[in-house]
Amino acid sequence: MKVWTTLTPEKLEDIAAGFRLRIHNIRKDGRAWRFTLKTVGPKHPRRRIGINGRTIPGAVCWHGHRDFFRALYYHDMEAIIKTTLAKYEGAEHFEYTYPESITGLYYGVSMNMLHNACAWECANDSE
Repeated sequence: MKVWTTLTPEKLEDIAAGFRLRIHNIRKDGRAWRFTLKTVGPKHPRRRIGINGRTIPGAVCWHGHRDFFRALYYHDMEAIIKTTLAKYEGAEHFEYTYPESITGLYYGVSMNMLHNACAWECANDSE
């Protein structure tokens, strides 16, 4: 993902750590930070499950990304976040549009399948 923000890499790492997530391979890309969000440990509650039913090592589910983005926007309401699925232009835009990022197709996989491809804790998440 790419994030245009006033926050430092250290602050982004602190936000991720609050969810037992980590920032992987952070680097400057123009005026944005480019990085991948990863889980910490194999039993993480926000890990993503593959179509075959197996955990994808380090992969964060949709709900985990949502939680990280909300925390990022708490600290920088004007940040712009661009992922493979969506581009969020500030906190208000994110809250209005993020539910739509779970619909449509992504590499031929229904987003509803991804919505349900989460570890046990996400099964109780109504969003």
